[in-house]
Amino acid sequence: MANHSEAPSGRGAFTRRDVLRDTGRVGLGFAIGIGAVARTAAVAGPASKVTIAYIKAGYTCDGALFIAQQQGYFRDEGLDLATIALSGPPAIAAEIMKGTVDATHDPAWALVAPLLPQGVQVGDLVATAGLQRGSSCICVVTDSSIRGAANLRGQKVAAGLRWRFMFGQALSAAGLDPKKDIDWQPGLPPNDVASALQAKKVAAAQLHQPYAAAIEASGVGRMLLMQNMAPLQGDYCCSVIVPGKLVREDRAKAGAITRALMRGAAWMRAHPVESAQLEIDVKHVTASAADNQRAMAELDFFPSVEIARRNTLDVLQRFKRLGFLDAAVDENTLLARLYVPVTNEL
Repeated sequence: MANHSEAPSGRGAFTRRDVLRDTGRVGLGFAIGIGAVARTAAVAGPASKVTIAYIKAGYTCDGALFIAQQQGYFRDEGLDLATIALSGPPAIAAEIMKGTVDATHDPAWALVAPLLPQGVQVGDLVATAGLQRGSSCICVVTDSSIRGAANLRGQKVAAGLRWRFMFGQALSAAGLDPKKDIDWQPGLPPNDVASALQAKKVAAAQLHQPYAAAIEASGVGRMLLMQNMAPLQGDYCCSVIVPGKLVREDRAKAGAITRALMRGAAWMRAHPVESAQLEIDVKHVTASAADNQRAMAELDFFPSVEIARRNTLDVLQRFKRLGFLDAAVDENTLLARLYVPVTNEL
């Protein structure tokens, strides 16, 4: 397998334009390659047990796991799957570090030191492929006078640290310093956002799908900034995350997990309506079918290894420009530690 840990010769950095330009190339692989993967994938071993964690809040973007389970993609790879719902990334990371969880979904770019949970070092968790783009939004109350990113200057915005990083580029493009010009407030539980906006406790708040679609459908709020709009449209929200130790000690198993989840994301891309309903049927998503379908329309399930790797480098370079990462950080070295391809494209 080719080593993708370094940029090709002469290409020290990849721009968002590079990422989008390559989209069609990988899309062709979806059309012709999924069946071949099922026939030729090297399995991790007979009934190798694997536990994958997801966030119990019920996000639409987690669907690749449930689709892959239903479609038998883990079984194709010789994996005996168990799933576990946990409270959020810190709890999931803790279980991975203890060895009780083998994988999860999370952004690759969230594996940088400022965003890692306490006790987790860069390289303890690694991304192996991208799955999906577009899950996160910044929402405001429907009748808010805030019409664009520039109007957030001096406003109270509820968002966890990782989403302050991610939406920093959109704020910067609007002429704001994302570290100084926003009155950042702690992130809110999804079910508390509507009441906080209506009570004017905050002017805006970060939400994942399907909560953003549901708040808009209810008439309470509207999506102001979304990951599927410029300049964030190429940014991966979910990647396959596994322990660095697993990659070092059992690369075949890491590859098997990655392929199964990538195939789940590819199936979702081809079957968005069925995927939205399945998430409800398995009681992962509590939103209505209509709201989850609206949410699905905002997402881009686009599994890839190399395009996601390039995008992760792009995001790391952006974080550095915005002052979220130390100026001394070498982005290519950091990328090689937190993004480790273990399989080919589908």
